[in-house]
Amino acid sequence: MNDLKIRLYSGILYALVLVLAITWGPLYFYPVLFIFSALATVEFYRLNQFSFTLPLLLVLGIYVAHYNALIPYQWILFFLAFSLISCLLFVYRLWHPFKFNYEAIHQLIAMGYIVFSGFFIIAIYGNQSHFYPQLMLLVYLLIWVNNSGAYFVGSLWGKTPLFPSISPNKSWEGFWGGQFFCLIAGGAFYLLDSSFSHSPLLILCLSILIPSLATYGDLIQSQFKRIAGVKDSGRLFPGHGGFYDRMDSIIYAAPFIYLLIQITRYVS
Repeated sequence: MNDLKIRLYSGILYALVLVLAITWGPLYFYPVLFIFSALATVEFYRLNQFSFTLPLLLVLGIYVAHYNALIPYQWILFFLAFSLISCLLFVYRLWHPFKFNYEAIHQLIAMGYIVFSGFFIIAIYGNQSHFYPQLMLLVYLLIWVNNSGAYFVGSLWGKTPLFPSISPNKSWEGFWGGQFFCLIAGGAFYLLDSSFSHSPLLILCLSILIPSLATYGDLIQSQFKRIAGVKDSGRLFPGHGGFYDRMDSIIYAAPFIYLLIQITRYVS
């Protein structure tokens, strides 16, 4: 079986597991996402040669607490600020490479990025009292459509490098291809799902912003791998590398999407 078929089949299996878990409810989605997030966290910390024991315990504690609606809203706002600052610092490092002077600071910022940003995936979905499977499906759909559209358009017509120092294969043509297909997918979702409880403004904003967020997530991960001198973050996912390779876009995008959801709820 060639690499493209392996990549296709493993990607379909990953998507199928997530879609089923999302639609079946928190009792299924939380354990599945915890396993995926835990594996991605281990891969990330191994990539950076950090201990992953404390981050894993934090991931477990946060998932259990949020499932039972035990995290106060003030703490969620703190998590949001922490994760946004951490994510933006890593974006800044893309354009202006630097090394952290102290390993403890590096680990703290890394925790804001991988642990607390990952928390907002389940924050978008909700908990056992209020959960939003359609919204979660929309987010994943747009990320997958963007990544697939960018890959195929870039493969066919990509000529202008997007960020050659970090990811030589990415092109501006691929980026705009992903943006185009994301807008089409968002429009189709709005037309086909009449029961969607959120505003059309949210669908439009997600369709516009997710390509940029997903691209930054992928570039940040590519920089981590380039610094570590490896091609993939792991080997658990045939044709894709590791779970961090599969989740880099959603991990980076999640806190920004959560913030956007809160803003659109306020203005709608």
